[in-house]
Amino acid sequence: MEHNQNNAEWRTYDNSKDALAAIMRKYGADVLLGEQLNNHFSDIAPFVATNVKRLVRYVYDYGAAQVLKNNLNAAPSDWQWIVESAIQKMTDAFIARDIAENIIHEFTAALGWNVSKPTQRKPEITATTEHTGSAPTTTQATTTTKSYEPEMVFVQGGTFMMGSNDSLDRDASPVHQVTFSNFNIGKYPVTQGQWKAIMGKNPSHFKKGDNYPVETVSWYDAYEYITKLNALTGKNYRLATEAEWEYAARGGNRSKGYEYSGSNNIDNVAWYDDNSGSSTHPVGGKAPNELGIYDMSGNVYEWCHDWYDNYSSSAQTNPTVPVTGSNRVLRGGSWGNYASYCRVAFRNYFSPGDRYSHVGFRVVLP
Repeated sequence: MEHNQNNAEWRTYDNSKDALAAIMRKYGADVLLGEQLNNHFSDIAPFVATNVKRLVRYVYDYGAAQVLKNNLNAAPSDWQWIVESAIQKMTDAFIARDIAENIIHEFTAALGWNVSKPTQRKPEITATTEHTGSAPTTTQATTTTKSYEPEMVFVQGGTFMMGSNDSLDRDASPVHQVTFSNFNIGKYPVTQGQWKAIMGKNPSHFKKGDNYPVETVSWYDAYEYITKLNALTGKNYRLATEAEWEYAARGGNRSKGYEYSGSNNIDNVAWYDDNSGSSTHPVGGKAPNELGIYDMSGNVYEWCHDWYDNYSSSAQTNPTVPVTGSNRVLRGGSWGNYASYCRVAFRNYFSPGDRYSHVGFRVVLP
């Protein structure tokens, strides 16, 4: 069976970018597409050929789509094998198989392909027990969520002045007004126990206990975890935008204007180079900030969703993030940094593929 530019099925495929994007959003996998969703499928092929290993980490669906496109001239009897190959390619790229099946089969259904869908399977999660606390701290945590699901803190919307004119705060000017709607943010950084429950293996350098923050994870790794967490919970967790992170770190609408998250005395709220003993520590071991959020200064740096870019002086409401860039934002400082790196306005960045023992993340739930 031949296909060409005049074939209705080919045209359906060529015009299906928006449909694929919607399907990816439905299954929580769209964030990994990033700005590449703005490209046409035909524009992706050279990039795939020259940069497959890195591309597959955040645009893995195009690898799958290319398998389909390259085989549009296949006979109907071969479509099942083509689809299975696409699913396997996505699975190899660290996405849960049931999500890959749903995405590919909904996509091929939109093309009018008559391909049977396997019986749906749920991700296998071993840690499903209830618990009523997590951090070894005098302020006891209380939660009724499953052990693999992060405990969240409600952040009431409001307006604050983001940034700093202090010379200690890198690239933090100009100060500008930002207004937020309500959102929820992790009470602690994602822990090694929570990571293992979803991902299986623990990538951390400091494997000292399940209540230590997971680290040595890239930005891509963080979104791999989030995609699987969303599939399991039916929720829409993501990384915080840089503006959300700073608003929460400052204490939201309860802010007292502290230099660090929760205090002007860094030793009260943070593990950093002077007190950490060159290691991470259990989450929640220092005092929380005004909203009851722990470890937003020190312990581990935290990935944000944004590409790193210069601030605008314009007032913003629920700001969107830059659509292109080379590096992703890091906030909060870590066990290995000077005190100034742990200030609430201090900015840093790494390449999204970088993994270091002082870098972890926490999640947001809009």
